[in-house]
Amino acid sequence: DAAYKRVCTYGLFEIQKTGKQFLIFNTHFDNEGVQARKESSLLILKKIEELNTLNLPVILMGDFNLESDSEGVQKILNYMEDSHVIANMKFGPQGTFNGFHFEKSVKKRIDFIFVSKNMKVFKSGILSDSKDCHYPSDHFPVYVELNFN
Repeated sequence: DAAYKRVCTYGLFEIQKTGKQFLIFNTHFDNEGVQARKESSLLILKKIEELNTLNLPVILMGDFNLESDSEGVQKILNYMEDSHVIANMKFGPQGTFNGFHFEKSVKKRIDFIFVSKNMKVFKSGILSDSKDCHYPSDHFPVYVELNFN
């Protein structure tokens, strides 16, 4: 039931100083297909399991077009953690989707950074910068400072 083709990009990264490796996945789920969003969660989790044979730290981020209580996000939370929820320090508005409505409170959070359970999240933020009462995007960027356990 997806309205558009969607992708997930991923890569293996290494910290030059330490040689520590980690995987990053970035995605944008369909905005209309309920089944497509649920299946996208399952497909990405399957790909992570397939690629992560060394049990490396994993970051999964993007616009999920789902709120935290949705089935798709709950499937991800069975294997990963919501960095904003577990962060020692949080800042910014409650939500990430502003729809370009500067005059309204932003409460709908559909953009996430999920981390594997072998990571520690120090700080998480939702950045709500604007210029002349206009947002540069209909979504706020999300920010995280983390470390590997």
